[in-house]
Amino acid sequence: MKNKFNNLVKIGLYTSIILLSACGSESGLDNPGIKMGSESTVDPVTLQNFNAITQVRVLIDEQGNETTELYALRSGVIADFQHVFNTQAITGIGLNATVNASVTSVIDITGTKLDPAIVPLLTQLANQRASCEVRNSSKVNLLDKEACSASGAIAICNENDSYKVDPEKTCAEQPDPYSYEYKYGITLQEVAVIEPTDVDPLDIISLRSIYTTDAYGEKLGTASEYAGYSKEHGVDIAQFSALAIQFNLGDTEGYWNKAFQAIINVAGDPTEIVVSTVDRDPLPETPRNKFAGDDMKNVTPGKTVETMLSFTGHNTRMPVQISKSTEFELAYAIDDGEFVTLSGNESVMASCGSAGVICLRNGEQLKVRIPTLINNAIDASDPAFDAAYAFTVKVGEGWLGDETLPKYETNFSATTHAWDYVPAVEPTLLFPTLNSATRDSDKVIRGQFTITQEMKDFTRGEGQGTVDKPDVLQPVSATLQRSIDGGTTWTSLANIVIAELTDENGDNVELSSNILPTSNSDVFDFSFNDVVLEPGTEIDGPRVNMFQIVATANLKYTTPSNVEVSSVSEPLKVNIEHSLADIVSFPTGSTAMLSHLRDVSINPNNGLLYMIDSTSPDADAEGKGGINNIIWKYNLDAINPPVCASVPKSTHNNSKKNEEGTKKHPSTIIQFNHARADLGGVFVKAGINLMYWNEELLNAGPQDSRQVSAFKEDAASHTPWSATSGQFDYTGRFFYMTAQGRKPGRGQCFVCTLQYETVSQDGKEVISRVRAAPSDASGRAAREEQAPTNSGPYNNGISLDIITYKDEVTDENGGVDVNIDEWLLSLDMVNNNTHWNKSGVGTLPSKPMGAMNLRKMQLQQPLPSENISYNEDTSWSEVFLKDENNDVLVINEGHSIAIDDKRQKAYIVDNTPGSQKIYQFDLSNLRTEQTLKVEKVLIDLAVTDGENKVDTKYEMLASLKMDPGADYLLGTDRVTGTVYIIDPISGDISILLRGLLTKTDPDQKVCNQ
Repeated sequence: MKNKFNNLVKIGLYTSIILLSACGSESGLDNPGIKMGSESTVDPVTLQNFNAITQVRVLIDEQGNETTELYALRSGVIADFQHVFNTQAITGIGLNATVNASVTSVIDITGTKLDPAIVPLLTQLANQRASCEVRNSSKVNLLDKEACSASGAIAICNENDSYKVDPEKTCAEQPDPYSYEYKYGITLQEVAVIEPTDVDPLDIISLRSIYTTDAYGEKLGTASEYAGYSKEHGVDIAQFSALAIQFNLGDTEGYWNKAFQAIINVAGDPTEIVVSTVDRDPLPETPRNKFAGDDMKNVTPGKTVETMLSFTGHNTRMPVQISKSTEFELAYAIDDGEFVTLSGNESVMASCGSAGVICLRNGEQLKVRIPTLINNAIDASDPAFDAAYAFTVKVGEGWLGDETLPKYETNFSATTHAWDYVPAVEPTLLFPTLNSATRDSDKVIRGQFTITQEMKDFTRGEGQGTVDKPDVLQPVSATLQRSIDGGTTWTSLANIVIAELTDENGDNVELSSNILPTSNSDVFDFSFNDVVLEPGTEIDGPRVNMFQIVATANLKYTTPSNVEVSSVSEPLKVNIEHSLADIVSFPTGSTAMLSHLRDVSINPNNGLLYMIDSTSPDADAEGKGGINNIIWKYNLDAINPPVCASVPKSTHNNSKKNEEGTKKHPSTIIQFNHARADLGGVFVKAGINLMYWNEELLNAGPQDSRQVSAFKEDAASHTPWSATSGQFDYTGRFFYMTAQGRKPGRGQCFVCTLQYETVSQDGKEVISRVRAAPSDASGRAAREEQAPTNSGPYNNGISLDIITYKDEVTDENGGVDVNIDEWLLSLDMVNNNTHWNKSGVGTLPSKPMGAMNLRKMQLQQPLPSENISYNEDTSWSEVFLKDENNDVLVINEGHSIAIDDKRQKAYIVDNTPGSQKIYQFDLSNLRTEQTLKVEKVLIDLAVTDGENKVDTKYEMLASLKMDPGADYLLGTDRVTGTVYIIDPISGDISILLRGLLTKTDPDQKVCNQ
């Protein structure tokens, strides 16, 4: 391709690459490919730059002449995928005019001089030849180290053999860069000849025009549907439309471990795109136990059973077969898709793409749903009782006949209870999660027992025995048992005997300190403290402590044959992996590279944990470089590594890297709308944009990072800048976020708010756009410009959270209403003369934040038809902190604040090196008090309990959060790539997830490790 540096045509992609043209247009109205409309003026066509990243290819011919070419590279691509690259809006097109985009050529360049795998080798060999010239000119025998040093040519002296040349051999005799056999044993192939009659013989390119949107989500330009393209005419692009380029690769030998070059011509200017694919890997991760969850016993007849199977590690579509040996209804779904009823007793096992085959991509979950029979009589002969619903799942291509591939098979069964079964309490685990890891010697296991409706309704007819059901149902004992490394022998570790709730006079009796009734009379909290772990060994490595908790309740049944049956719960399972050595990664064997974790949030629709990580998929081995970020998703109930869900862009100052090599403005916020889970999707802050991903795009995989309904932060238009934390209010209508407002008068705020708008689509309400809440043109809710002691160039909002008070009010008719009163607590820096962002995290103390302010503001609770309106100068007030001794408390490195609504507590992180702490404050009087006193120090690394609590010694918690539905704090450690779970009661801390800080395979993308 001809090289033009003076007039680059730049194309920006929402995906993981940015296209950059190697050719530009030098003419104006004469530019080929422009279709003139009437009464229009056409400027030279340019494509707007969107953080363009290019690759430079330097080719040297046999005469030593260099040719420099620019091209867009998309490497590490999975072939079994349709990869869509979207340009930014195309401008400069006159009214009623269009420009033409077409495909000039598509060729296989694998093993040629254009192959991105070959180019670095060519460059290396060329550099060796150039080094030879330099060294020979010094007239020094480089094999003689002393002579080399004495010559003053120290810069070119090196003990590495690759820098030494044979002084008897001339440079001309050094390896020719195109003679690969010398060092690599590779023979370069000639670039294929393009046949002008067929520009895409591989049939892998499709083009279409697409809409773009403005800052408020309004559609601009025009769009066409995917329908291939005309090789003669291509597709017409109008003003403000963008170009979508789809690579239609496939799961066949011809697409894996290949490199393809496409030349796309836009208005006469060609742009080169190179896509290289990875090796095919059809094997899922080997499961620790089995893919499916634990079998279910004592299921109530008529109840619908659901289980989920999780698969990771493969980069193809993996075939799965479901089979059952008896007749019953079974339906399956992939992720959040529609359930499909299994036809017959088994699905088809064949290669993906064949009719009727269930195929799963990396990270997808297979959900299986079974409705059990409803009993019609209390009789042992009723088929609804003791009914087994079992199925088998075969996983992977090993079942297709290739004996070199392993075969994975797992079984699952659900069995309904017997006719004389007595309903039991339902146990729920609150802390830790189902799977966690630790190096500590003991742990806390905490949960709840719930009195079920089946227990309350339990009865027997005349002649069917007697039921002993006290007026107050409660658990009366709980047993903790342990098994090691998946063994079947369970050892009893502890037993709690619970006193009756009332004595003979009806007075309350205090329960065991380990089991307490909650405000809900049907729910009982329990905790087993200081549970001793069987330690891992230095020889055998980590050891899995498997615990189960069984509870007995005061409900009994005596059968007609005088057999007494007690109410005994199903076991509640907990798995804790223990290691004496440092836990390199968890789940064990996980290769996920989590080197720049920022924030976490739990998806209320599927219970999966999502994390934002400013590591780029294109990062080097140490996590440096690249403009994209990664959204990881992790199944809390499975023992599988996290997988890449999507790749949002960081959109500002990416050419300027900090000392860590990361973006100046990386992603820092990820937050699901738990109050409106029906809307789906997540808010993600990436660069200076706060973006919304719907469910479909969120799980599109690392090859697709399209954003929708973007709210752009831009100081020039008086909008918030550099958001670092965010939460939805109780209604789910308004999203509050901390921000680092620019100079006074230019959108400065430390708390600002956004609002989304919805439309009806396919019978479902969906978010259509996101914009500043109407209280202010930029959504400002709180700023410091009128506070002389605090004003400065920035309003450095760092972290916030919201507490919801629910006040019961009795009306004149005796009815009870609940009033919602919400307050926001915000941490921001006292020193507003220094701009701070989370890219400084991990470099402490070289980038200290300094002292923090704590501010409170009461949130407005408008009716659904109303909007909010804040006076940003008076909406907030200062909150003063005191320590346990009533002295002024100064928090110097307060990276995060989290609020526990249930207990009305706030937790503030102080990451001062060497004395990291998490302070706990009581918020019960926040609304009337301006002072908060430390209730206790939940975690204090300065006084940690010796080496028994080694996992408490985290490095730096970048964020702390408690999502609705979770009864534990989630903390992300940016230094160690760890997600911690922290008990808000005891301060017990465990590892939920730990990734690697460096790549295991430097040549692979981060998502493909």
